Amino acid sequence: LVLASGSIKGSLSFKGGSGKDSLALSAGTTIGRNVYAMLGDGSNTLSDSATITGSLLVSGGIDEDVVSILAEASIGKYMSMNLGNGANALSVAGSVDKSLVVKTGNGNDSVTIESSGFVGGSVSTRLGSGDNSMTHSGEIAGDLRVTSQTSTDKVTVGTDAIVGGKTVQKLGVGLHRSHDRLSAVRGRR
Repeated sequence: LVLASGSIKGSLSFKGGSGKDSLALSAGTTIGRNVYAMLGDGSNTLSDSATITGSLLVSGGIDEDVVSILAEASIGKYMSMNLGNGANALSVAGSVDKSLVVKTGNGNDSVTIESSGFVGGSVSTRLGSGDNSMTHSGEIAGDLRVTSQTSTDKVTVGTDAIVGGKTVQKLGVGLHRSHDRLSAVRGRR
């Protein structure tokens, strides 16, 4: 599904199936409330260049999910990614006014905040088992928190990157605590 331009006053819901699904929100598109993208199983892609006044909430399935928040994208509230199992990739080059929460399952996952990426709250990333990486080159106004099941996962904070709060890495630990997500969503600064 491609939304080329225009506006939706309310929310947008997208539900993929068990095959390959694609959702593209192009520049010039405005969503007045939230975007709910349930990508489902299969190799899926989501590309966002739009203005979303509310939150962006994405859930994936058991296969590869690739989510790209391009430089033109603006998300007025929170962004929550529950990408599931598979080799997942999230890149954020646009802006998120509140916090960003990312959870992945088994598989080799990568989370990247590009040099143009901005998060106005905290970033909480919970990576499952696999060869995972978290790379931050942009600006986070709050904390950067990375928890993973694999002790050899890589967290890279670029020399020009900004973290306004704390940077906390807990690599090689279980993912049993649910209150970390709530803390990040509340936008602690």
